[in-house]
Amino acid sequence: GLVYAYRDRRTKKRNIRVLEYLAWPWVTVTGDHMFEKRAKAQDAFNQPFIRLAKETGATLMPCGPGLVNVIKKDQKFMADFHYGDVHVSLLGSYFTACVIFAEIYNKSPEGLPSVFHEYKIDKDTARTLQVTAWETVQEWQKIQRAQQ
Repeated sequence: GLVYAYRDRRTKKRNIRVLEYLAWPWVTVTGDHMFEKRAKAQDAFNQPFIRLAKETGATLMPCGPGLVNVIKKDQKFMADFHYGDVHVSLLGSYFTACVIFAEIYNKSPEGLPSVFHEYKIDKDTARTLQVTAWETVQEWQKIQRAQQ
């Protein structure tokens, strides 16, 4: 607690914004209703981060919750993202970058390039990811304001 309180005082004094990366739980789920089990695990995983952000004044970058939001739109993304693994796929990494962009710049990543290195994402998929990243960031900004 003291380290976070000290960091919080110093960052406020210097007008520094602390961003905390909120990932996804690395849990194995089996059987029926796998997405529902993963979504429930994500909700439980979020709670300590929400408390930490409230205590420290940090801003959460809701990458894991955003993955859930995309999967809600189309469950094919659960496999496409490798959701639940320690590291997500390149498609999941692209989505994570969209969330980070949206949080840092407080604007939609819609229209950003959908090609990085040799990896190309079709325009419709990229748009879905970009829009969902922005929707997720806006949702979490409301959650964090309510916690203050």
